[in-house]
Amino acid sequence: AKTEEAERVRADLDSQLTRAYADHGAQVERLRHDLNAKHEEVMEAKGEASRWRGKWEDANRAKNAMESEKEIHRSEFEKTKSTYDKEIAQLKEEVSKQQSIAEELRDKWEA
Repeated sequence: AKTEEAERVRADLDSQLTRAYADHGAQVERLRHDLNAKHEEVMEAKGEASRWRGKWEDANRAKNAMESEKEIHRSEFEKTKSTYDKEIAQLKEEVSKQQSIAEELRDKWEA
Protein backbone atom coordinates (compact mmCIF):
# COMPACT_ATOMS: atom_id res chain seq x y z
CA ALA A 1 0.00 0.00 0.00
CA LYS A 2 2.86 2.32 0.82
CA THR A 3 4.52 1.52 -2.47
CA GLU A 4 1.28 2.09 -4.38
CA GLU A 5 0.78 5.36 -2.55
CA ALA A 6 4.38 6.41 -3.29
CA GLU A 7 3.92 5.46 -6.97
CA ARG A 8 0.68 7.42 -7.15
CA VAL A 9 2.31 10.48 -5.50
CA ARG A 10 5.31 10.08 -7.78
CA ALA A 11 3.06 9.83 -10.88
CA ASP A 12 1.07 12.86 -9.71
CA LEU A 13 4.28 14.87 -9.17
CA ASP A 14 5.64 13.76 -12.56
CA SER A 15 2.36 14.87 -14.14
CA GLN A 16 2.50 18.24 -12.38
CA LEU A 17 6.13 18.66 -13.39
CA THR A 18 5.36 17.81 -17.02
CA ARG A 19 2.46 20.30 -17.07
CA ALA A 20 4.61 22.98 -15.43
CA TYR A 21 7.40 22.32 -17.91
CA ALA A 22 4.98 22.48 -20.87
CA ASP A 23 3.36 25.66 -19.52
CA HIS A 24 6.75 27.22 -18.94
CA GLY A 25 7.85 26.24 -22.47
CA ALA A 26 4.69 27.79 -23.95
CA GLN A 27 5.20 30.95 -21.91
CA VAL A 28 8.85 31.18 -23.01
CA GLU A 29 7.74 30.73 -26.63
CA ARG A 30 5.10 33.50 -26.28
CA LEU A 31 7.67 35.80 -24.71
CA ARG A 32 10.18 34.98 -27.47
CA HIS A 33 7.51 35.79 -30.06
CA ASP A 34 6.68 39.07 -28.28
CA LEU A 35 10.38 39.92 -28.06
CA ASN A 36 10.85 39.28 -31.79
CA ALA A 37 7.80 41.45 -32.56
CA LYS A 38 9.16 44.27 -30.36
CA HIS A 39 12.59 43.90 -31.97
CA GLU A 40 10.98 44.30 -35.42
CA GLU A 41 9.11 47.39 -34.19
CA VAL A 42 12.34 48.86 -32.84
CA MET A 43 14.16 48.17 -36.11
CA GLU A 44 11.32 49.77 -38.11
CA ALA A 45 11.37 52.80 -35.79
CA LYS A 46 15.15 53.08 -36.16
CA GLY A 47 14.81 52.87 -39.93
CA GLU A 48 12.09 55.53 -39.93
CA ALA A 49 14.17 57.76 -37.64
CA SER A 50 17.15 57.32 -39.94
CA ARG A 51 15.06 58.25 -42.98
CA TRP A 52 13.68 61.33 -41.22
CA ARG A 53 17.16 62.30 -40.05
CA GLY A 54 18.41 61.94 -43.63
CA LYS A 55 15.57 64.09 -44.94
CA TRP A 56 16.21 66.68 -42.22
CA GLU A 57 19.93 66.72 -43.01
CA ASP A 58 19.20 67.12 -46.74
CA ALA A 59 16.77 69.95 -46.03
CA ASN A 60 19.25 71.58 -43.66
CA ARG A 61 22.04 71.36 -46.26
CA ALA A 62 19.74 72.87 -48.88
CA LYS A 63 18.75 75.66 -46.47
CA ASN A 64 22.39 76.39 -45.65
CA ALA A 65 23.29 76.42 -49.35
CA MET A 66 20.46 78.86 -50.03
CA GLU A 67 21.53 81.06 -47.11
CA SER A 68 25.10 81.03 -48.41
CA GLU A 69 23.96 81.90 -51.93
CA LYS A 70 21.73 84.65 -50.54
CA GLU A 71 24.69 86.14 -48.66
CA ILE A 72 26.81 86.01 -51.82
CA HIS A 73 24.09 87.83 -53.76
CA ARG A 74 23.64 90.34 -50.95
CA SER A 75 27.37 91.02 -50.91
CA GLU A 76 27.45 91.39 -54.70
CA PHE A 77 24.44 93.69 -54.54
CA GLU A 78 26.10 95.86 -51.88
CA LYS A 79 29.29 96.09 -53.97
CA THR A 80 27.32 96.94 -57.09
CA LYS A 81 25.17 99.45 -55.21
CA SER A 82 28.25 101.08 -53.77
CA THR A 83 29.80 101.32 -57.23
CA TYR A 84 26.59 102.79 -58.68
CA ASP A 85 26.27 105.21 -55.76
CA LYS A 86 29.80 106.46 -56.45
CA GLU A 87 29.11 106.77 -60.16
CA ILE A 88 25.83 108.62 -59.49
CA ALA A 89 27.60 110.98 -57.09
CA GLN A 90 30.29 111.65 -59.73
CA LEU A 91 27.64 112.22 -62.42
CA LYS A 92 25.71 114.59 -60.13
CA GLU A 93 28.93 116.47 -59.47
CA GLU A 94 29.64 116.61 -63.22
CA VAL A 95 26.08 117.82 -63.95
CA SER A 96 26.47 120.49 -61.27
CA LYS A 97 29.78 121.62 -62.80
CA GLN A 98 28.23 121.68 -66.28
CA GLN A 99 25.27 123.68 -64.98
CA SER A 100 27.65 126.14 -63.33
CA ILE A 101 29.63 126.47 -66.57
CA ALA A 102 26.40 126.87 -68.56
CA GLU A 103 25.16 129.58 -66.18
CA GLU A 104 28.50 131.31 -66.37
CA LEU A 105 28.45 131.24 -70.16
CA ARG A 106 24.81 132.43 -70.22
CA ASP A 107 25.69 135.31 -67.91
CA LYS A 108 28.65 136.25 -70.15
CA TRP A 109 26.52 135.94 -73.28
CA GLU A 110 23.78 138.10 -71.84
CA ALA A 111 26.22 140.66 -70.55
